[in-house]
Amino acid sequence: MVDDDETRRQAGILRGLLSLACPDATPQALANRALAIARRAHDEDLPVHAIPEVVLRSARRDAEGGDSASTPPPWAQAGRSGADLHLPDLTRADLPGDSVGGTAWAHLKLGQICLRMGELPGAASALRAAVIRYHHAQDTRGQAWAMVQLARIYLVASDPSLSVDQLRQAVSHHREDGDQRGEAWALYYLGLALEERGSRDEAVRALQRARALFSRIRDMYGLACARHHSGRVIRDYRAAETGSLHDSGFARQLLLDARQDFQRIGVVHGEAWSLIELAVIFAGNGRPSAALALCEEAAALFASYDNRRGGDWARFLRCTLLPYTSPAGARTGIQMAREELTHLIRAAHPTRDSKLADCMPACARLLESGAQWEADWPGWRLGMIPNRQSREIMGASVTDPAPRPSAR
Repeated sequence: MVDDDETRRQAGILRGLLSLACPDATPQALANRALAIARRAHDEDLPVHAIPEVVLRSARRDAEGGDSASTPPPWAQAGRSGADLHLPDLTRADLPGDSVGGTAWAHLKLGQICLRMGELPGAASALRAAVIRYHHAQDTRGQAWAMVQLARIYLVASDPSLSVDQLRQAVSHHREDGDQRGEAWALYYLGLALEERGSRDEAVRALQRARALFSRIRDMYGLACARHHSGRVIRDYRAAETGSLHDSGFARQLLLDARQDFQRIGVVHGEAWSLIELAVIFAGNGRPSAALALCEEAAALFASYDNRRGGDWARFLRCTLLPYTSPAGARTGIQMAREELTHLIRAAHPTRDSKLADCMPACARLLESGAQWEADWPGWRLGMIPNRQSREIMGASVTDPAPRPSAR
């Protein structure tokens, strides 16, 4: 058979994921399992053999909250881009054996990667397959994990009510199974879904519960993520009540803690976005120079793993801050901002955030008019800041694995 580009691309991503989770497995075994799983996601009539036992052992450690509980997923680690996740496709041989549970786990991981890259159809296909296989394996814990990931798809697809319903079920299932790590992640995503639905007070409480659980089980990556989004949600909640960002002290501390956590465990993606959210707070509190420095630091971090989506936001916020930070005065700063924004608009790419694409022309008109730049920074008031979806989709490029013309 001839594999299409999507199957080869998904296989390349999954090979890298399995290699990181299972360093003892051979490249030959990993390549064949990844390709078989990717084919299965597109053709339900194809048989899928078991992934190696070393993969199943890693999956069991993950489900039981072992050492991997404090390890960030491979796409979030420092210096990791999509290209870094690929291994050479060295063989086309098959492995003996069959395992519904192992195949379910692999589908779950493939779905997570596709979701992270913003590829919803592939994520939905893989995660539905994971739910079905976990059900056949009578693995309620695995099924609850897959339900959480499916709920994330509803959230990205702008159906937060359905996401909230499914996540509340997943929280109950994890609690019944005694899976604290699963419950913490379900609460974390529940908080994000509640925020998207407009229930910010409930979102704050759900994220607070997630932070407490992550702290209890010493999941540093989960704790950093929960602190980051707690800080962002609390900042926006208080600002909506007061009309400004001045009452952001607690939110600032949460984001500072999150930044330090991400830095400590080497998660460049999380650290860069924490810097962006902190820059918004500093800019809204009359500290544009500090905000500009944070944006420049974030831009360097985004560039380190080729995240153009995040880099766009760092450059855009820099443009909104230049009129307040130029040593030569506001007029010179406005001229610099115009030039940089023009270059940014022209450097369009497929992973650019749609919200940013809407913000840039409005900012350009504001710069042309010269109005409102003598007063306080207008970014938050005019909605020219990133939202949750801006961060959730990874903007790093992915290199397709080498094509394989045929398989026997």
